[in-house]
Amino acid sequence: MSLKEFKVCKKCDFEWHVKDGSCCPICESSEESAVEKGGVFGTGKDADRWRDWFKLLGLVALVYIIFYTISGR
Repeated sequence: MSLKEFKVCKKCDFEWHVKDGSCCPICESSEESAVEKGGVFGTGKDADRWRDWFKLLGLVALVYIIFYTISGR
């Protein structure tokens, strides 16, 4: 086995064997999954729905804090 059988990605500096392919497996898989997956905080495909739930949660917390402060408990 020689060093010529390995490649290094210019983007992420990952090293892989030539038998695994000509493209970086890390960068290639992350680009495909980035489109399919999404985060909770406004980056997913259901971002509007999540944003509404967080607004509702914030509103309920605010009302609770105001009520707790006014009631003096």
